Amino acid sequence: MEVINEDSINRWIVPHLSIGKRGSKPRVKPSAIMSAILYRLKTGCQWRELPTREFFGIVPMSWQGVYHHFSKWAGDGSLRKAWTPDAQQKRWGARGLSGPQGRQELQQPVSLRQQGSAAGLLPAGLG
Repeated sequence: MEVINEDSINRWIVPHLSIGKRGSKPRVKPSAIMSAILYRLKTGCQWRELPTREFFGIVPMSWQGVYHHFSKWAGDGSLRKAWTPDAQQKRWGARGLSGPQGRQELQQPVSLRQQGSAAGLLPAGLG
C-alpha cells in the first residue's frame, strides 16, 4: 500500500520533519507515518478510513495519531520544507536531472492555503 518506497521517504522527507527531543521514543517510524499521510493525500480517503494496520502492522497507531503528526508537521513548517523548490532541486540533481522539464507548476513554492488541509499541500496550480 505504499505510495513512495520507504527508502525514498527516509532519504528525502524524514530529514525535514520535526521529531520530539523529549519524552519517550516513538514506537512507529516517521517514515511509516509519512507513508500513511501520503496515502491519505493521494487517495483522498477520510482520516477515519486510513488502513492503519496495513501501514503499522500490530503496533497500535490510530488514524488520530497519524492526523496528529500531519497537523504538527503542517503547523511547524516541516512538510513545507520537504516540498520547497530547493528540496525538489536536490532530489532531481541526485538523479542526474536538471529539473522537472515542462512542469513549471512543480517549481513554484508550496502554499498551505488552509492550515492542516491536505489540499494545501499540493504545489501551487495543482490544488
